[in-house]
Amino acid sequence: MANLGSRLLETMSVVLTKHRLAVLATLCAITAALAVQIPKIAIDPAPENLINSFEGQARWVNDNFRRNFGDSSRVLVVLVSGGDVLSTPALQFQHDIALHFRGHPRIEKVEGLTVLSVPRRVAAPPAPEQALDLEALEALEAEEGSAEDDFEPGVYNALLELTEADPEHFPGGIDELGPALQDELRTTPVVDGARVPETAGGEIRAALAGAPLLVRRIVSDDATVAAVALFVKDIPARKMPEVVADLRAYLATHQPPAGMQASIAGLPYLRASMVEQMRKDQLVLVPITVLVCALLLYLSMRWWPGVSVNDMAN
Repeated sequence: MANLGSRLLETMSVVLTKHRLAVLATLCAITAALAVQIPKIAIDPAPENLINSFEGQARWVNDNFRRNFGDSSRVLVVLVSGGDVLSTPALQFQHDIALHFRGHPRIEKVEGLTVLSVPRRVAAPPAPEQALDLEALEALEAEEGSAEDDFEPGVYNALLELTEADPEHFPGGIDELGPALQDELRTTPVVDGARVPETAGGEIRAALAGAPLLVRRIVSDDATVAAVALFVKDIPARKMPEVVADLRAYLATHQPPAGMQASIAGLPYLRASMVEQMRKDQLVLVPITVLVCALLLYLSMRWWPGVSVNDMAN
């Protein structure tokens, strides 16, 4: 075995010294063939994939959380801050972002103050001054649709049990609560259309007073920070930076109102930033590493062809 190793080393030394050009040409061809594969290298910056211990129970917990509560790793967030986010200009800025990215091919849904369905109470429409005759009632029913079409037995039974369980709070029973909910309760988004009305801020503020679960989740306590959440579709990790780039390009051309700032957050943004920074570091570190290795080889061998052979082999 020792003689075989010695003969192999002797043969390699003879080839390297007597056939230098052939060796260099072979190494250049191998290097070029490997360089062609560089564009196919995929980087997955998911934090869980960078941790060797993320297996077994930890992965099961993560998968179970995503299955029951959704995948928070695909949520991009635009934070609007620096002033009253419930003012009309600020709401219009948030609404424009929501409407624009609703049509994005890689966005599944968008949630924000102006497009979120917030249950709220509105003023009941004024009662008619005079009683409607039979023909007027039929015409009104034809315009708005039959009330029987919107009747849901499950909802009715739940309201009936609620009023019967606490008659002190509902003295009129279902007969009083039903029409009040129909006339005064709204569950549609506050803004209908592309323009935000002047009354939207007050209506959202009143709705948030009755929806404490939304406070400190989509808007801060003092209404100085609001979030527009963009839920990205289940796309490959390599495509996620493209969505982040589209969001950056939009914010670069659509400035927030004076005195306010718009910033991006969320795991997709973090991962895209990691990939971008890694590529910038590689553009600096790889050439420096090659130069240092070449310098050390030259100081050791004092022969540039030997330096080139070792660099390409590495």
